[in-house]
Amino acid sequence: MCLRYDMIKELLFVIAGGFCSAIGGFAAIWYQAKKARKTRFEEMIGEQQLEVYKKALSLIDRIQTVLIQGVTDDVLKVLYDNGEWFSMNQILLPHTFVENWRSIRLGLRSLKLREKKLEAMNDESERGKIIDEVGAIEDFVQKLVDEAEKALRKELKLPEVKIKKWKK
Repeated sequence: MCLRYDMIKELLFVIAGGFCSAIGGFAAIWYQAKKARKTRFEEMIGEQQLEVYKKALSLIDRIQTVLIQGVTDDVLKVLYDNGEWFSMNQILLPHTFVENWRSIRLGLRSLKLREKKLEAMNDESERGKIIDEVGAIEDFVQKLVDEAEKALRKELKLPEVKIKKWKK
């Protein structure tokens, strides 16, 4: 009888061991599959981000070029023409870039309103005040554009582009 009890006991241990091995194997496969899905998802996001960042750098460069020319309507046109792209991709862009894109648009609208007000104004003392505001807004918008570019370059680990100026 003792022999039979020992055999049953060993059989139960073998069955329990097999069951634990099966559970362990399933858990290992599940974990590896979960980790692989997460890695692939992160790779896909990274690939999409790279494309979005390339486009964003291109747009910021275009905005800087148009700002140098001083044509507010043209900069607003660039922003509005790419508004849908921005809306669809803002989740992939750095937060600072998103904030600055919106702030640039708002600043340019304010600038445009002041420029219209300036055209209709005759009082020279008031014109001087508005001209000062226009200059301050232009400087602020340029600062926002520079910050947006820096945010992208930081994310991409690209060095800052420094413009060298000739001095007499």
